[in-house]
Amino acid sequence: MQRDAARKFYRDVCQLLWEKWDPIGVNGLSNSTDEYDSYAGTLCRLLLEGRDEHSLMAYLQNVQRNSMGLSSVDTECDRRVVGLLLELTNSEVETDDTNR
Repeated sequence: MQRDAARKFYRDVCQLLWEKWDPIGVNGLSNSTDEYDSYAGTLCRLLLEGRDEHSLMAYLQNVQRNSMGLSSVDTECDRRVVGLLLELTNSEVETDDTNR
């Protein structure tokens, strides 16, 4: 993936996490828009490595339990977000391939 495409992909993953995942419910706070950006880099790598839904779900749930200290997770929300991440990845990779 070219540098500009990689930056756009990262920004899109950050936005998706902010808008659709938001396990701690902060997306109503305008000063917290980067709250989940620290997880986007690892997610981008996992996605571009072709990791499956199970691996991506495990990562999101590990973040919630171990990094955020949440005792419960919304598995259905995680599943929806993983589906959106996979769709985004397919779209970004196809776009990048056609621009070469």
